[in-house]
Amino acid sequence: MVLVSEHSMRGGTKILIYSPNRPSLFARAVVSFAKNNLNVYDAQIMISKDGFTLDIFVILDARNNVISSRSPCRD
Repeated sequence: MVLVSEHSMRGGTKILIYSPNRPSLFARAVVSFAKNNLNVYDAQIMISKDGFTLDIFVILDARNNVISSRSPCRD
């Protein structure tokens, strides 16, 4: 599950990824952001005892602004 906050958080857009824990999940998310000219301003990784992970990102667009719902996404 991926959730994108519609409200600015700490100066950026908050994206939460909740998924079964898999190798390289965090890295694949960061690569996807980079492909879409998005910058990771802050990130947290939390892994539960039952094998799920919650990755929380605060991201900015290429101009270091909050991303808008009209921003194109390639990945």
